[in-house]
Amino acid sequence: MKKIAFVVALALLTGVAFGQTIQKGAVVGLYDIEITLDPDVTMNQYLDFVLNESFPAWEKHMPGIKLFILKGFRGDNAKGYGLCVWCESKEVYKKYWDKEGAPTELLQGLMKNELKEVQEKAKKVGWMSWDFTDYVVL
Repeated sequence: MKKIAFVVALALLTGVAFGQTIQKGAVVGLYDIEITLDPDVTMNQYLDFVLNESFPAWEKHMPGIKLFILKGFRGDNAKGYGLCVWCESKEVYKKYWDKEGAPTELLQGLMKNELKEVQEKAKKVGWMSWDFTDYVVL
């Protein structure tokens, strides 16, 4: 049930964000996330950092990728958060993650270089842990 709610939320979110429906062949990763805040950091501060600094930095260096935070509003995870990773195609997905879902050498390089600064800032506000499923749009 939780996965169905995420798929519906994703479909609505993507339609609004891109002004169209989800395209066939896109890869959508849906993650149930648990956010652990560092001391003296509020959830609003964390979300502000993620949405306005972290995600834009990742998207800048990863063409074909869009990241979204989802907020549960009913169902099994109504008070929780989710993460949606949208990739325009399997080819884009494969550039950044291998078949087990681990970062490729390209993504590891980005994390060590271009994304190092934003990752260091992220360590000061909190972190996410997750369970995930990646889907290909049919």
